[in-house]
Amino acid sequence: MNSCHEDVSAFLLRERKTLEYLEGKRSCPMLANMATAAYRSKYNISKAGFSSYLNWSVAHDELDSVYDIHVGGSGSCNKDGALECVSYFFTISEEIDGKHKVLRKFHFDYTNPANERRRPQPLFHLQFPGELPSWMEDCYKIDHLDPKLSEPRILYFPMSLSLVLHIAFSEFQDEYTDKIIKDGGWLGLVRADQKMLWKPYMETCLEHISRNRIIFNEAYAT
Repeated sequence: MNSCHEDVSAFLLRERKTLEYLEGKRSCPMLANMATAAYRSKYNISKAGFSSYLNWSVAHDELDSVYDIHVGGSGSCNKDGALECVSYFFTISEEIDGKHKVLRKFHFDYTNPANERRRPQPLFHLQFPGELPSWMEDCYKIDHLDPKLSEPRILYFPMSLSLVLHIAFSEFQDEYTDKIIKDGGWLGLVRADQKMLWKPYMETCLEHISRNRIIFNEAYAT
């Protein structure tokens, strides 16, 4: 299952292309400006890894509320140039009485099987809620979700920035994100990331099934 991230250069290029696409969407200035800042920041995508963060607000008509959507990712490479870890978060928050409360938070991780760990965990997994990035801890209330509890780590697909954003855009649609998820350029990015990450992952899963193996067992790093 680790084969999804064998071509590190291709993976980092895909992350860069996602930010470049959003940077060009001047019809959605908030996202475009955030993408520009992420692309040009000191945490730029490089051979050492990457870090990016975007957020925007969206009105939820049924609940008569305005939510802040946060999507970010980071990854680092070891001295051999292999991806050591990849992590994305998808957070929904709301400002209540001047304070930011986290309503939902999802954490998507990849951990290199060579990494040391306290206990076995899936190479690719989903956590709820996962910890907040350190720079959000002082401004966003999340204690009610008990982020200190890391378990369970649920076996999940490999993710990329475009794949996490596509979930966010699809679940919280407005006049801007609705156009993005229907745009051929964006759909091309998502398809390419699916092919790069999900195709080898699913092929490995099918191989385990054909050999009568338990996928959960095969997917754990010890």
